[in-house]
Amino acid sequence: MTECLTVDEHVLAINLIKGKISQTSSIRNKYRFGAQIRDHQQAIIKAYASARGWTISRAQFSLDCLTQDRMHGGQQYTLPSIYIDGIELCDHITCFKFNQRPVAIVTQPYLTNTPEYRDKAIAWGKENGLCINFPTDFPSWRNPGMTTLIEITRLVPVDRPVKPRIKREPDLLAKKAALIAEFEKLAEDFRAEPGGSRAGRMNRLINLHRRIKYEYDFESSLQIPELPTEFFIAPLKGEPPEEYADRLAQYRAKQEARDLRHQ
Repeated sequence: MTECLTVDEHVLAINLIKGKISQTSSIRNKYRFGAQIRDHQQAIIKAYASARGWTISRAQFSLDCLTQDRMHGGQQYTLPSIYIDGIELCDHITCFKFNQRPVAIVTQPYLTNTPEYRDKAIAWGKENGLCINFPTDFPSWRNPGMTTLIEITRLVPVDRPVKPRIKREPDLLAKKAALIAEFEKLAEDFRAEPGGSRAGRMNRLINLHRRIKYEYDFESSLQIPELPTEFFIAPLKGEPPEEYADRLAQYRAKQEARDLRHQ
């Protein structure tokens, strides 16, 4: 569904879903709406990378990777706190690569859409061997309208021959299929025994669901499973199985009706 939308439509959808989150008190709906926002954000990021001929980096890298033309920053996986006019520069970052090497860091700080801040940021970048750019062809995908998109690249680009990427689609497909199988087995165990110790199993389900949806989102030939209803509603102490089954059925009916209203 999100692949058919334009960038402006993704931004509009993000703002609309944020409004829904502020109006609901349901944890299930907050989780569902949050996942929808991340889907729209990921679609904008993919369009941004495609427009520049880049790829999205799975891991963060430091500014040293740009200034020193390094593949990675060793153990430095997080960016340092850099403040310009009291506002942190590197906030809500996304890293990009070209030819399998770090090429840009995109950051989205708040309260930076002023000419004075732009001039100081550009000057700071030149002093540190970096090019600070404020793109106008794409909006910010993190809290659109409240943050400013800032693109950080190396001041002097390095020309390198483009290497063909190694395609590993079968391996990725197998990994995603294995994760889905593990998820479905854990979900089935959850349905069979929804009571007992829930916290550990719930965390495992959430982590698997996120990995399937976002780590392997580019491999879309496999359907993403849904979290079981038993995940959101637990049996009461001493509750007969028949009453719990009726309560589950009523909960499912309410959720289906609510989903229809939100469509």
